[in-house]
Amino acid sequence: RIYSSPEHKAILTAKLTAAHMNIDYQIQMGLQEQNNDGMGWFESAEDFKAAVQNLFEQPTEAVFGPETAVEAANRFGRTLQTIAKNYTADEIIAIVTHGRVMTSLLQANGAVPEGAVPFWRSLTFPDCVTISWPKIEIVGRKNFPF
Repeated sequence: RIYSSPEHKAILTAKLTAAHMNIDYQIQMGLQEQNNDGMGWFESAEDFKAAVQNLFEQPTEAVFGPETAVEAANRFGRTLQTIAKNYTADEIIAIVTHGRVMTSLLQANGAVPEGAVPFWRSLTFPDCVTISWPKIEIVGRKNFPF
């Protein structure tokens, strides 16, 4: 099964992937991107990247909207725990989510030795990161540069 963030781009990715694989997908609250409500529009990509860098460099501070990186990681992790309760250890679960919240979870679990900012900047759209559970480690990665 594929679980998707409730955000439109994630739902579309999950829907297309599920159809291709002939499996079901489900929308799951808690998988959405780190909440940056109130940040407004960034004048440039560099301004956006600087704001995200602040998020990861100050993970306990609300520097990029009302949700800190730690809060986003905790929410995302709790959601993954809830999902994982329905499966055995040898079953594969696909999660369609977003870069900042995934990076926050990896950062909170020490799973990005190169650092959160370089990892986040290396993500492509879309990107597939395979993560082990419950010990959170990156065990594979496939970039899809277009």
